[in-house]
Amino acid sequence: MSLKERLSPERIEKVKKRFLQVEHLPTISSTFDKIINMIDQESTTIREIEQIIKLDQAITIRVLKIINSPFYGYSDVTTISKAIVLLGFKELKNIVVSAAIINVLDARQPIAGLKVSDFWLHSMAVAFISRFLAKNLDLSCEQESFTIGLLHDIGKVAYLKEDPQLMGDLMTLAKSRQISFAQAEEIVGLSHSQVGWYLGEKWNLPERLCGTIRQHHQPDPESVYFIETAMVHLADHIAVKLQIGNSGNACADPLDPAALHSLKLNDQLVSKILDRIEEKKDALVQVAKNLLSN
Repeated sequence: MSLKERLSPERIEKVKKRFLQVEHLPTISSTFDKIINMIDQESTTIREIEQIIKLDQAITIRVLKIINSPFYGYSDVTTISKAIVLLGFKELKNIVVSAAIINVLDARQPIAGLKVSDFWLHSMAVAFISRFLAKNLDLSCEQESFTIGLLHDIGKVAYLKEDPQLMGDLMTLAKSRQISFAQAEEIVGLSHSQVGWYLGEKWNLPERLCGTIRQHHQPDPESVYFIETAMVHLADHIAVKLQIGNSGNACADPLDPAALHSLKLNDQLVSKILDRIEEKKDALVQVAKNLLSN
């Protein structure tokens, strides 16, 4: 079957219907739901949360790695209880979400010609840049910025997990026309942003995070999440421009003028930010690879 046939309107319609069905979306560790539900209960103690997180060794290791990385600025956090004292329940929840979702895809095996480690490296870069922007531009979403950046492309996780052929075909289309992945999707009538929103809803992710995932390629000035969306929209653009990792893009999406205006930025300031991030690129890649290692 040719690429044109595989991306025919009939097949794409079937794909959209399948991703609308919750049973066809990836699932997270069963421990994850217990952890999140416990964190959300006001009566829960630090010890209770620590004990439930310890039940999932993969999540525990990843959480401690993230907390001890330069993203958060700590270097001697060896227990979940200490992490809670330093960061609080809300921020710990964000990190647990990040850690659990990274574990959904096996980073050891390429999927659709894409190294999963490169996909997560791109996502880590967007997380780092989002946090950099939130901190330096004094945005109200600094606490959530890492998680928002890391999970902006979880719709592609669904593609990679449930329909790798589709992911590969869209990457081929993007490369052949030298366009972004989102532009390739638009040609055939798909949206990983929309699929990511469905996935976020299934996983009971915070509404703010789901809204940002849904709009990160088309920031909406009327949205209550416009600042968060503008932030990750720019961070994603910079990560693609600097070729940090690979999320299937042949080139970066054009920047949305309204998004830049909301961040009080212009092309000249964006260029300066890009230069500053480029200076940190090698260090960023090393940190990200360490966080992604088992």
